[in-house]
Amino acid sequence: MGMFQKTRIRLVALNSMIMLVVLVSLGLTIYFYTEYSLYAQLDKSLTQAADNQQREQFKGLLKKSPSEGEEGRPIDYFLWNSNKQLVAQVPGQVFNTEGTEQLKSYLGTHGIENLAIQNHLYRIMTVTLTKNALPDSLESASVLQVIQNIDPERNMLNSLLMVLLVGGLAGVGISLLVGYFLAQKALVPIVDAWHKQQTFVADASHELRTPLTVIRANLELLFRHPQRTIEEESAKINLALNEAKSMTKLVGDLLTLARSGSVEPEFSFTYFYFDAMIKEVVEQFLWLAQSKNIELTVLTDEKINVMGDPDRLRQLMIILLDNAVKYTPENGKINVHCRRQKQRVEVIVEDTGMGIAKDDLPHIFDRFYRSDKSRTRSESGTGLGLSIAQWIIEGHSGSIRAESALGKGTAFNFQVPFKQKDL
Repeated sequence: MGMFQKTRIRLVALNSMIMLVVLVSLGLTIYFYTEYSLYAQLDKSLTQAADNQQREQFKGLLKKSPSEGEEGRPIDYFLWNSNKQLVAQVPGQVFNTEGTEQLKSYLGTHGIENLAIQNHLYRIMTVTLTKNALPDSLESASVLQVIQNIDPERNMLNSLLMVLLVGGLAGVGISLLVGYFLAQKALVPIVDAWHKQQTFVADASHELRTPLTVIRANLELLFRHPQRTIEEESAKINLALNEAKSMTKLVGDLLTLARSGSVEPEFSFTYFYFDAMIKEVVEQFLWLAQSKNIELTVLTDEKINVMGDPDRLRQLMIILLDNAVKYTPENGKINVHCRRQKQRVEVIVEDTGMGIAKDDLPHIFDRFYRSDKSRTRSESGTGLGLSIAQWIIEGHSGSIRAESALGKGTAFNFQVPFKQKDL
């Protein structure tokens, strides 16, 4: 589980990093857009105030009556001559000597800047004046500074920044918790698939090892007595041959299951008469059923035309009938019913065999699962048949289920649509 724990941590870290980048990007966008909007509004107010004063030839300044910005906050005006001497300021004494000297240092700049004076923050616009915009009393002035206090805007931006930081940290914390939970949920099917794969590999190795061991042992026995004839060693040769056949079937089943996970289509759909295929398969098993004195009957509707893969559906019927004959004792019965059901064909294969325990029933379609562990390999097969049957049904957009009771028998019911929707 260490591998999955590391994967979970990586997923959580990756998700948290993505969330952090998103939150930081969003936060910076909100902050800088808000700052830009606030300053744009302030700059518009300062520009309009400077234009109004020049257009009115500073009549308001001469009357010592300060103007106000759009939000009702006062706007301060400073007029300087070319020698950087203060000509006029409205209203009255706004700053002390140190503050005035700070303003003087900005006379060489043009445009709008922020300046901290006496523990307050101001927005300052510096404008070069023309002589025709000045009255006689202010003819020596050459530079105008328009100033407005922006402490409220700065406080709001600081509060916004704090909210974004706290919200971002909270978001990252929540993303860590949620990411860990979601990563754990996302890994559940992966862990399950991993365990199934491990079990599948172990079971396949075990199933292949047994016939290989038998074949090897019999071949070694043959080498010990090279003088004996084939007829004398026919029993060992026959045993090795049977194990080779069993292994060939197992490898074929494993290949079929491996292809079931392929993205390439493994079915060749065409229209065929389903009832004729059912009768053909049942006829193939008649002699085997008679050898165990089992009564095998088939009852089917006529001319059921189905779009499907006839080879795969025939394989499905062989698997179900093979299991029915294998697990039904002598003098038992096997009934096969095939009938139309609205837009589907329904097939029921029921027997009077040994049955399946209630606890085993949900697992019978798992790979290598055998409900009766005490049975021999020759009796119980490889445990892959029903897994293949389920894959065939799923490939035909159908459904399959089993009903069983110990000592009473088993009934497999599967349904296949007459026509595949995607074709």
